[in-house]
Amino acid sequence: MHQFKRGEAPVDFRIIKQKYANWDAFIGSSEHIAIGDQLYEQQDHYCAYCEIYLHDKEDGFIEHLERQRDNSKRIFDWSNMFVSCRKHDSCGIYKDNQAGEFKLADIIDPSRENPEDFFQYDSQGNILPRKDLTNAQRKRAEETIRIFNLNCPRLKSIRLKAVEAVSFFLQNSIAPNQKQIKDYLEMLPNDIDCISVYRVLLKM
Repeated sequence: MHQFKRGEAPVDFRIIKQKYANWDAFIGSSEHIAIGDQLYEQQDHYCAYCEIYLHDKEDGFIEHLERQRDNSKRIFDWSNMFVSCRKHDSCGIYKDNQAGEFKLADIIDPSRENPEDFFQYDSQGNILPRKDLTNAQRKRAEETIRIFNLNCPRLKSIRLKAVEAVSFFLQNSIAPNQKQIKDYLEMLPNDIDCISVYRVLLKM
């Protein structure tokens, strides 16, 4: 998941609620575009859930953390909106259509919490709960992984490349100090997928 700071909403949602009868009517409006633009920039062009880099804004879409069918009152709630990738085997689309039932409180919110406090990665590219979590924290980490299907084969394959890159760096560095690790991270391309994998594995 990709941590980001949510800024102020770019539109007045009190007016939006009066102007548009539902989300379908809202899609494509200038206000809808403004929301998408701001979230895309605030999320550093990453999917909020799988942390795949979205090279174009159209590679993602505005999705609701709390599903529209579960709570229609939050359809025009700024704090409930995120940009998700459009993949069907993970993230927002998977949550809405295949995750089944879940409690909203069990989902880690990357705009309010640091996902790196909850997750670690193994040598096969799996995302896992950190070992030092409380039982309650572990449940939330496990549910977040399940709800967004973050260990689907496609994502594991992408993260495995990150694991291999970090392993290569460590094998070719003799006990790298913090400056060397920082320099390495800063040298990574701006559009690299799953940047958190690099940071977590290097304990930054």
